[in-house]
Amino acid sequence: MIKKNNIFDKNNKIKKFFSDFGFNFLATSLPLAILTLLIYPKMAKNLGVFKYGIALSIIGYFKMSSGILISNLGYNRLLEEKKSLKELNIQNYNIIFFVFLIFTIIFSFSIIIIMNISFKIEEYFILGFTIFFLCLDTYLSIEFRISINFYNVLKNKIFLVIGYLVGLYLNNKGYHWLNIFLMGYIFATIYDLIATTLWKQPLSINKNFKTVFVSVLILSLASFISSISTYFDKLVLFPKLGGSAVAIYSTTALIAKIGPSTTGAIGNVLLSYFVKMNKFNKKQYGLFIFTISIIAIIGYFVCYFLSFYFLTYFYPQILNNCLEILKPVVIIYMAQVFISLLYPYLLCYCKLHFQIIQQIVRLVLYVFFTIPMMNKYGLNGFSIGVLFASIFYVVFMIIVGYLSSIK
Repeated sequence: MIKKNNIFDKNNKIKKFFSDFGFNFLATSLPLAILTLLIYPKMAKNLGVFKYGIALSIIGYFKMSSGILISNLGYNRLLEEKKSLKELNIQNYNIIFFVFLIFTIIFSFSIIIIMNISFKIEEYFILGFTIFFLCLDTYLSIEFRISINFYNVLKNKIFLVIGYLVGLYLNNKGYHWLNIFLMGYIFATIYDLIATTLWKQPLSINKNFKTVFVSVLILSLASFISSISTYFDKLVLFPKLGGSAVAIYSTTALIAKIGPSTTGAIGNVLLSYFVKMNKFNKKQYGLFIFTISIIAIIGYFVCYFLSFYFLTYFYPQILNNCLEILKPVVIIYMAQVFISLLYPYLLCYCKLHFQIIQQIVRLVLYVFFTIPMMNKYGLNGFSIGVLFASIFYVVFMIIVGYLSSIK
């Protein structure tokens, strides 16, 4: 009887894992599909190539800003689940959130000013509210991952998509394109306020506040360095080669981006489970690396052929420019697929300071390979440089994961 119960429990856990993955896959794919197939092509048509490139840069800037502090605050809160009930420091997080929120808005505005993007006063107001609701949604929705309730993650994204569609309707009526994202994050936050209790926790500080704050800052510093690499195209291409180069590179990557976004959904599920597991031995780690390598290779062929037909149909005006860099761009994002599946393991089982080290390595690789190639060969050189940097970074991460498994 005991064995049957154990088998039953094991089967339930397996079903739970795959249902969680299914919900999170849909939660990731749904808004991405709406953006890729509807909103971005509509924006490109309405704004033109140059202004569309500027719009994509602005979107990248405020997503990068929120990811640096707010996302890592949420991840740190999730990692608290590894501790015993007596060690939890959850009452510190809400007050840290508001401090980080202010810095995120200031940082986003600063990037736009530094990049010399022309923005009206009312546009800054819309952007400020967009960042506010994006940060609120990012922080509150971490509760769904803490409780491993990915069905609620899906419902959150359904509200996000409804908001996007409302914003698109407003944009078609002549309102600013930023309203698309503002309405999306407002609707997502409304669901968060209904379905979560994180926002009800008191604004208080306990004796462990400094420890929590420092650990979040370490993750945030690593994320800041990572964001420079992740948004390298927006930060380097725009001031050097202009909005058109950003539009061409970002458009070429639209389908390939689905890869790391999709496997990021798996990674989020893995992280929720890794915090409750022991780390792999060498054999298990080798099998893990083999599995995610196969996923990345299959992803390359799927994304390459889908990208070709997608670009032909939706972006004929820049098709030739996109096809010149399609192969390296797809490989770059398949490298990100690999990393997105490996990273949750390293986040759980490597020491916290390693997060900074590995992101510094990544940034150094990007700068070393990309800047000289871009200066000499333009957008094509930029793509090849990022490709080389991505390959070396993958090798580095595999080695680090192996070393952590044999200790």
